[in-house]
Amino acid sequence: MELNKIKRQTHFVAGFSFQGKRTSNVGEDLLTAKVAGEDTELLDGVPVVFNGELQEVDVCDAGDTPDAILYSRISEDLTDFEWIQTDILRDEVKPGDPATIVLFKTGGIIRTRLADADTLSAGDEVEVGDIDTEDAYVEADAGDVIGKVIDVEDGFVTILLK
Repeated sequence: MELNKIKRQTHFVAGFSFQGKRTSNVGEDLLTAKVAGEDTELLDGVPVVFNGELQEVDVCDAGDTPDAILYSRISEDLTDFEWIQTDILRDEVKPGDPATIVLFKTGGIIRTRLADADTLSAGDEVEVGDIDTEDAYVEADAGDVIGKVIDVEDGFVTILLK
């Protein structure tokens, strides 16, 4: 499926503290970190892990449990569409610049297009997939179960995080 890069790919539906995302009173679940070694596009919603530094993360390996989820889109080809609309739809940063991440929270609910809405259904358990070859969230096989699908609708998969 071709993803619309103008709209957010992942929504943080419940269980996260985002109070004051765009003010000085920033929510407790939001952090700023650089994604190490990435010079290619990463969409919001990609799972990440801390790599030994508080302000630097790596893309989570397939089957592992993430420490956080990317809130920002990372790309060399940024759009200014939200500025034209005067409505910010998504955070965007260039590779190497600090991005916003959201701490992975047990009991949190995300709604994402980074999972296959055609093959997943309510009740399926999910793990992190290899984002180079498959979706970010795939049906659990041999890796760490990170959540359970609670709804699939309009190309979005809603996941209750474990």
